[in-house]
Amino acid sequence: MNQNTFIQRLSLSHPHKTMNKLFCNLVSAIFVIVILVNLAYAQDSSQIEKIRLAAEKALAGQSQVHKVRWINEIKLYEVQTREGIFLYMTPDTKHFIAGSLFQNTSPPTNLSEQTKNDIRVAIVEDIATLPNSEFIIYKASGNERGEIFVFTDAYCPFCKRFHEESLNELLDEGITVKYLLFPVIRRSSRELANAIWCSDDKADAYHRAVLGDFNDILNDNDGRCDTSIIETHMSFARQIGVRGTPFIVLPNGKTFPGVVSADQIISELNP
Repeated sequence: MNQNTFIQRLSLSHPHKTMNKLFCNLVSAIFVIVILVNLAYAQDSSQIEKIRLAAEKALAGQSQVHKVRWINEIKLYEVQTREGIFLYMTPDTKHFIAGSLFQNTSPPTNLSEQTKNDIRVAIVEDIATLPNSEFIIYKASGNERGEIFVFTDAYCPFCKRFHEESLNELLDEGITVKYLLFPVIRRSSRELANAIWCSDDKADAYHRAVLGDFNDILNDNDGRCDTSIIETHMSFARQIGVRGTPFIVLPNGKTFPGVVSADQIISELNP
């Protein structure tokens, strides 16, 4: 008896088993096809655009959509904004949830915060590519062990406190501090930021301004130089989600809104 004859006899002798197997294979194939079709639909560019437009309408111009992606596990679209706001929207755009997505582990895992940190790390990598001439820099004393980025407004009293209490200690510990201007505290903040940036010695001008010597800095020059880099600083601030100053950003994406001690910053840089 050859192999084909044996298989034919086996199928005839156990027809229900053969049909069950065929049915299971068919169901599995259909299931796979449904998943692939759903994924293809979810990732279709026109559907992504539909979600983006619906999200921008829901946000009413308060935030700019940065990225839209499909999360198959929950069958929702995740909408990320440049300001760090997260929406989770149904495919028909009729419903959405604003806030963080948690995985039900012990303890619960904030998946949205993990995504935010990945975004921050990518933005920090972009910030780090700027040449030193496009920061206000206070270089580390001796061998440099690391660097941090600080968004600041010279009118900000908490920026003054950070500058007075933490800067020198960080420098002594080998940490270079790179300031980025985020002039939002007063209507005249941008005028002062321009004057600082157009000074011959930016670090000295910022130091004097943040300690309260505003008028002398404004009188030193009229701020008429190329200040377009301040727009770049502010764009990075919005992307990271800066709401106030000082706002400290570490290379690993860790952020500190407000004043923190030099020891806390150093411990995060060297865990």
